[in-house]
Amino acid sequence: MARKINSIQLLQNYFSDVMIRTDHHALGVSQVALAVIGGIIWKSSDIEVFERNGEAKNVLWMQTPMANFYFSYDHATDEIVVKENNHKGRELIRFTNTSPIADIHAFFDSM
Repeated sequence: MARKINSIQLLQNYFSDVMIRTDHHALGVSQVALAVIGGIIWKSSDIEVFERNGEAKNVLWMQTPMANFYFSYDHATDEIVVKENNHKGRELIRFTNTSPIADIHAFFDSM
């Protein structure tokens, strides 16, 4: 079930949980997650997160005036994956701690 993020408090709670999970289970994205979070906040007009049994998961939908994006964490590769629209959409980019900040900026700037 998707939950719309409609307050700064919900946004902070969700991203705080993301950062805690990266420190324990996703070390390959523990640093880049902060830059990706900044890009999401910078460019989104609407954000929804996936919840199961009241618990937020590592899936986020971001809407901009021009397009929709689906962010998820790939456990097998330890990467943040961005796709068009939803989990079946075309893959656009993957981020890890080795992703150059310039590439992250360019991706979000192109939205």
